[in-house]
Amino acid sequence: MSMPIFQALMLQLNILGKERNQAYPAKNYPTRALFEEKLEELAKVASLEIKGQKIASENLTFQDSPVFIGGFFKSGTTLLNSLFDFHPEVVALPPGFRLIDFIRPKALSLKRNDFFELLATHAVKMLYNPTGKFPMNLLNEGDLEKLEIKPYVQFLTYLKKFVFQARTQSEILSSVARALYLVNGQKERGDLPKIWVEKTVANEKDVKLIKKIFPKAKFIYIERNPLDNLSSISRWYQSSSRKKISNPYLYFWDLRSSRKRAKRFLNRRDFLSLKYKDLVQSPREELSKICSFLAIKYDLSLERPSILGALNTPNISDQADSNKRIAGEIITSRVNNYQTLLTEKQIEDIKAFFNLPPLKANLVFIF
Repeated sequence: MSMPIFQALMLQLNILGKERNQAYPAKNYPTRALFEEKLEELAKVASLEIKGQKIASENLTFQDSPVFIGGFFKSGTTLLNSLFDFHPEVVALPPGFRLIDFIRPKALSLKRNDFFELLATHAVKMLYNPTGKFPMNLLNEGDLEKLEIKPYVQFLTYLKKFVFQARTQSEILSSVARALYLVNGQKERGDLPKIWVEKTVANEKDVKLIKKIFPKAKFIYIERNPLDNLSSISRWYQSSSRKKISNPYLYFWDLRSSRKRAKRFLNRRDFLSLKYKDLVQSPREELSKICSFLAIKYDLSLERPSILGALNTPNISDQADSNKRIAGEIITSRVNNYQTLLTEKQIEDIKAFFNLPPLKANLVFIF
């Protein structure tokens, strides 16, 4: 395929990405279907360019040491993933990658080439427009104006090599992190990763399955004050024009189930539980605990959230211009602000359901 066609496709994505950016976080907008179609096309045309690409053999040793981040929706999982992003000893996948879906029976029943196409399409979509974020074109330094398709071709070239060489489920799943390391700038910077990180909401459901595949895997669960957690969910759905499902009552059971699942693993050496409030209000102290748990050094990059090096504001529910100006900072204001978002009855109901202290006048809830 000729270079002008590549550039035309990337230009279309540039325009559609900006339209998505303007509509964000609304789920439905006029050009949504076309944008998703063009993302799939990007994966297809990049895959077609793999033939004939020469790549050097790489001896990567971090593939058997993954870290899986879990927690409930809007509990701080994306924030935690973003703090790992630029650490020289970590390869962090884009947030919300849903990697475990690729060892479900439906995916594993596919022939190897069909499996690769499924994984490649998903990966390219995530690298251009990560889950829950505005379009970022991550392999082009997070710049929608850069129209290079070459980084995507390079990524898929490595990914295909690793997928087709894989002999075990662990090698299949780690192929994404290995390919990403070789194209995201870490190799050029001289980074020497010890671990790779994947974050998907509710990863705690699959702890036993993951341990069968990766005996050395570790898990970090982040939980949030249920009042702030549920009010954040409500605010998110309202801001994304999905008001029919913005009622916090709809999430009571799922949130409680997530917390119960995590409690079963609290005494394990490979499982660390964190509180969102502590992470955002005492980041250095909490991040030091995490580094000790993972046996990695403390690095100042941990204090600046990013996605593949592009500075980000992960613990906010929208991307208004005022929020974009504080990209790369941990926002501390998302603690104990539920009182402006929930009614008094909702607050009392949540406290009763989660066995929290009853509401008292002028009481600041500490979780």
